[in-house]
Amino acid sequence: MTGIDASREFGPYRLLHELGRGGMGTVHVAMQRALQRVVALKVLSPNVVGERAMWRFQREAKLLAKLEHPGIVKVIDSGAVDGLPFFAMELVAGASLADVLRELAVGGVQQLRGEAIRDVVQRRARDVDGGPVEPAAWSLPSDPQAAMVTVVAEVATALASVHAAGVVHRDVKPSNILLRRDGAVRIADFGIAHRSEAAAMTLTGELAGTPCYMAPEQLRGELVDHRTDVFALGAVLYQALTLQLPFAGGTVAARLAAIDDAPAPAERHVPTLSRDLLAVLGKALAPVAADRYQSAGELAADLRAVVAGQPVRVRRPGRLQTLWRQARRRPWSVAAALLAVIGALVVLSIDLRGRRQVHAESERVTTALTELQRLEVGVRLDQAIAAARSFRVARFEDVAAMEAWLTGHGEPLAAELPRFEQQLLRLRDEALPYGDAERAADRAGHPAIENLARIDFELGFLDQQLAKVPSPASAAARRPVVAEARERLLEQLEATRSWRLPSAERQFLHDQVAKLVDRLRTFAAGPNATVARIAAQRDWALASHRRVVVEAAASWESVAADLAADPRFAGLRLRPQGDLLPLAKDPRSGLWEFVHLRSGEPGRELPERDAAGRLRPGVDMGIVFVLLPGGSFPIGAQATDPGGPNHDPGARPEEQPVQLIALPPFFCGKYELTLEQWSRIASVETADIAASEGQTRNRQGRAPCEPMDTVSQARVLRVLADHGLALPTEAQWEYACRAGTTSPFPFGVRDRVAEFANFADARARRIGLPTPDADLDDGFARVAPVGSFAANDFGLHDTLGNLGELVDARLNMRLKLAVPKFDMRQQRFDDSMCLVRGGSYRSPVQSLRSAARRDLMTADQAQQDTGVRVVRALDV
Repeated sequence: MTGIDASREFGPYRLLHELGRGGMGTVHVAMQRALQRVVALKVLSPNVVGERAMWRFQREAKLLAKLEHPGIVKVIDSGAVDGLPFFAMELVAGASLADVLRELAVGGVQQLRGEAIRDVVQRRARDVDGGPVEPAAWSLPSDPQAAMVTVVAEVATALASVHAAGVVHRDVKPSNILLRRDGAVRIADFGIAHRSEAAAMTLTGELAGTPCYMAPEQLRGELVDHRTDVFALGAVLYQALTLQLPFAGGTVAARLAAIDDAPAPAERHVPTLSRDLLAVLGKALAPVAADRYQSAGELAADLRAVVAGQPVRVRRPGRLQTLWRQARRRPWSVAAALLAVIGALVVLSIDLRGRRQVHAESERVTTALTELQRLEVGVRLDQAIAAARSFRVARFEDVAAMEAWLTGHGEPLAAELPRFEQQLLRLRDEALPYGDAERAADRAGHPAIENLARIDFELGFLDQQLAKVPSPASAAARRPVVAEARERLLEQLEATRSWRLPSAERQFLHDQVAKLVDRLRTFAAGPNATVARIAAQRDWALASHRRVVVEAAASWESVAADLAADPRFAGLRLRPQGDLLPLAKDPRSGLWEFVHLRSGEPGRELPERDAAGRLRPGVDMGIVFVLLPGGSFPIGAQATDPGGPNHDPGARPEEQPVQLIALPPFFCGKYELTLEQWSRIASVETADIAASEGQTRNRQGRAPCEPMDTVSQARVLRVLADHGLALPTEAQWEYACRAGTTSPFPFGVRDRVAEFANFADARARRIGLPTPDADLDDGFARVAPVGSFAANDFGLHDTLGNLGELVDARLNMRLKLAVPKFDMRQQRFDDSMCLVRGGSYRSPVQSLRSAARRDLMTADQAQQDTGVRVVRALDV
């Protein structure tokens, strides 16, 4: 494949003209034919197509799609055409900041006019999309210096959102900052973006970034974090104000050679720069990360203060601070000067022993104060975490309490993190040398080593599979996932090191502060931190209340009126349920169905219907619940009285005696929980689910809407509780399965079983599964997508067969249900045990009886043919 003709059709797009070209791909202005929408289409260059390039390109598209902020270029679509991956983005009709600075540099800073930036942007916008010739509305200040500061402030705000998601851009520079026709600012090109605290080097040894904007730690190939982007943005600000690069040298070698050199004072190029703006520049470009702004948000706040003429929080460093920074950049020259000073002091010293005692006492006082501060913050952290447990489920009623928690606990404790990080850095300045032997010992003892060996083995196996002709599609899909997991492990190993301090007292203090920093980071830093989780719970509670209670008020009124008139529900008055939307009545059962919003793909949660009004399961849909009426029913089976309830000649001892159980109405899952739904409520990628559950089985290539399997009850209960969901009790499960029947099989006679259930049949025998029912054929040898078989009288699918279903049997003792006895030891049932009901694709027909209790196992076990059906209690 040689390239892309800029005038031809490209899948669903018509390429209009080329917009730009980079190392990974080409960006075209394109027309999305279906919607007649002009977009920016980024296509992977044919000359770099390869496994790693494909992975990086696709990762950029996924990462951009997950980042939500007006200042970040939005992804609209993605896919591949003729083997070339692409993704479509919003078209930013305008110019990059690099274009603007290049044109302005011709006339120099002194010739800048208020309209100069606008003229460049709007002229180039016409070249991009052929827009209006007359000047458009313009949102940036007319003063060119204020306009540049505002642009960088907008970028800093967008980067703060990126950093909050745990991502570092790693290549902030003018060509990746886009100015729209109206002056709006967008940041683009996340091709080498990575998780926070990633290595500056890629696995192939490439240094990620553009040298003249790189922070010192990035140039050295050390770990980078959000402060690395702050440095790069400081370099962009310097260039935007002076039209000069802050650092000479366009290569890594040139930059490394002058890594200790400070940039020329900005006021030398532009004498009119204010002291506040110079102070902001100095803070952003501090060579040591701890001396910079500790967040992009802080930088944005100071820049906006400069534009508004308000005081900034930062000030230009004084002489002592300047000397300290120089000392860290040029330790040997400064050390020589300090030695001379110390020598003079020694000569002048009268009572050296007394001075030592004062110094030691001062050190002990400092240590004691640090320890007191640590203990105080630790207590506050414990209290905050305990209080956060009450917000496990996002409820609208808790929004005010969540707001109070964020302002009273979350934000104050998050503000403590930089202080203790700096204390930890100061303690680590005292550490003993760290050499190859210590590094080897740390790596050998790291738990990731075993996982790395396993991943390397799997990569070798996949490479063997890919060498075959033809190669399995599952191996091609799986390898990038495994390669990314390997990169994450290598980053963990690289970031691991032990710290040895010269005294036991300082070692203890270091270890305690390090533990507190880790706890504070877990609590406050990153998208999965406690603070972020509570904020997300609050936002979700507000959004779902608006969508469910406010916008769907008429639907809920209709449902409530219908249920109140339905004798099966005995006048039930149903109010809106916080996370459910009404769908419609099932045409066969006449029962209302609802969709669970949070388990669906945002904006696409609602399932489709066929011409007969029946639901068609889709990968994006949320969990569909059926509201079951409840009531009294006989649970269990008996073999002795043909005229008695639930007579079943095949009844086993653990299914007896038959008991009458009363149940209130409840929501029951129409289908078994799908892999896609589990990935959303458990917050894991579908490709990573097997690894997260301790499994090594390859899940690539599975059909959409297959049910989730191989998961332990302990994990399921934890995840479901976070969403106010639950596993069914044995009574709920059997009630749902029987759907009003009392016969051994809810579907009637054996000959009809293949219409309703996936079991061990003729196809199962072909793949080696033993079965006495080879005269029957259900159409599937292994697990089937949900909804593949007919529903029972409640409109529920696959209650029998396909996958066995976990039930929460912890209430059995209270309900006085028979305790299963599966072994000679008469094992006592307790909270550490769980039951499976319903049989699976591996089960014979005899095991698909409504009363059959399939397995007793420990709550942390996971079986490959066991899945989950979810229930939800009514909000009353």
